[in-house]
Amino acid sequence: MSKRKPTILLPDDPKPTTGVPGYGNKYETLATGDTTDGGYTMIHAVIPQGDGAPPHQHANEDEGFFVLEGEITFYVDGEYVTGKAGTFINIPKNTPHGFRNESDQMARMLFWYTPAGLEKGMAEALADFENVVEIAEKYGMTYVDVEWRSSED
Repeated sequence: MSKRKPTILLPDDPKPTTGVPGYGNKYETLATGDTTDGGYTMIHAVIPQGDGAPPHQHANEDEGFFVLEGEITFYVDGEYVTGKAGTFINIPKNTPHGFRNESDQMARMLFWYTPAGLEKGMAEALADFENVVEIAEKYGMTYVDVEWRSSED
């Protein structure tokens, strides 16, 4: 039996919330390495029109996305796909990927990393956003030079 206690978060319970300075996105952290014995991190993301994450890749983590509401344009290893509610995407480590809300509506999704740990780098980068590239590299995440285009192109 695990020594950890189960985590139960009800809709009105406070959740650690972060976002990228100057952007309207909001990330609610639902599970961290501390609550999953390092197994995974899970985040609920609210992504307004025009926001997202630029193309990047992780050296240490696989990442999954599940679109809950709205639509998100994903860049995955050279392909673009528009994910509507119900879309699931699994990204193996070292695979270039990114996402952006190109619609005129707010979008929501869940995303997670396995193993956990990158959430510490995200918190560090948000606290020192001027040095985000160096902090990301410290945690095995690198930005990829890809000219973003719409999934319609």
